[in-house]
Amino acid sequence: METKEEKLFDTINLLDKSMAELKAISQSLSASRIKNYGLIASVMESCQEMSNRTKTEINFQPYYIQGVFPTEMELSIYRIFQEITLFSIQYLKSNTVNVHLIEHTDSVLLNIFHDGKEMDHKVAETSEWTNINTRVQIAKGQLKMQHSPKQGYLFSINFPYA
Repeated sequence: METKEEKLFDTINLLDKSMAELKAISQSLSASRIKNYGLIASVMESCQEMSNRTKTEINFQPYYIQGVFPTEMELSIYRIFQEITLFSIQYLKSNTVNVHLIEHTDSVLLNIFHDGKEMDHKVAETSEWTNINTRVQIAKGQLKMQHSPKQGYLFSINFPYA
């Protein structure tokens, strides 16, 4: 049986861990990260941080990226990438997530592939999924999903310029 001192010590350790995790999440969502390092470096770093934290393999590959995008677009892409990746790990039990960012002449395409399970109606009703859809709408993006039983999901979000 634990003593009061042991319970207090355990509680303080739990609070310390929670505060450290909250700080890490807060920093990863920060707009200053993109401002300081750019979208590509921020996504790469976030993939590594999430991989380490969740023990999920997360890979990132940019294609045909010529420069920087408008600030609001970069913020939207970054936050939607984070939310879909974490959603895929938490709710769809993905072991591997592959993120591709592709620049086209009139849009930017964010593809997120993962090997998780199929999304059922309970998962589709979560506040996290609602938040993802709302962010895509605010960014004037178009979200398409495709599921293959043996390969997992593809989330494809097209962000048009202007």
